[in-house]
Amino acid sequence: MKLKMMAVLLWTVCQGAHAQRTINDEWTFEGRPVVLPHTWNADAYIEKDYLRGTFTYEREMSFTQNSQRKYIRFDGVFKVADVWLNGHHLGQHRGGYTAFAFDVTPYAVPGKNRLKVTVCNQDESVAPISADFTFMGGIYRDVWLLRLYRGQGRPDTDGNPTDRRLSALPDDA
Repeated sequence: MKLKMMAVLLWTVCQGAHAQRTINDEWTFEGRPVVLPHTWNADAYIEKDYLRGTFTYEREMSFTQNSQRKYIRFDGVFKVADVWLNGHHLGQHRGGYTAFAFDVTPYAVPGKNRLKVTVCNQDESVAPISADFTFMGGIYRDVWLLRLYRGQGRPDTDGNPTDRRLSALPDDA
C-alpha cells in the first residue's frame, strides 16, 4: 500500500505544477450578464421560441506577467465557436460535444484582457444535422483557465499537461 501511495505521489510531482479554475462567472451574452453554463434556448420548450443564429459571449479577465503558459478550455460549446482574446482570433472549434482549448499566452497582456466567443447553432455542415431534440446553442459546459509552466507541453481536453507529441489538440490550437 505504501509503495502504491509513493508511486502516485511521484507521478503527481513529475507532472509538474499546473493550476486550473473555472471562469464561469462575469460573462455577458449579447450585452446581458450571464453565468455559465448557458444556452439562449433555455425556454425553447415552454415559450416555443427556438432561436438559431450566431450570438456573442464576452468576459473581461486579468493576467499577471509570469512564466506560465495560459490556456482557455471549453468543455462544451454548441455548435461552432470562434474565440478571440484582445481582438486576436485564437481559433475555431466545430462540433458541439467535445472539449477544446486555445493557448492565450501570445495575446495575454498584464492587466485587463477581453475574451470574446461567438457561437453559432445553425451550421448545417456540422453533425448532428437533425435529430428528435432541440440544438440549444451556447456555452453549455464549464470554461476553465489553465496555467502551465513552460516545458509542460499542452493541456489535454481534461486539462492535464501532456507532452506535445501526445496532445490531442491540433498544432494551431
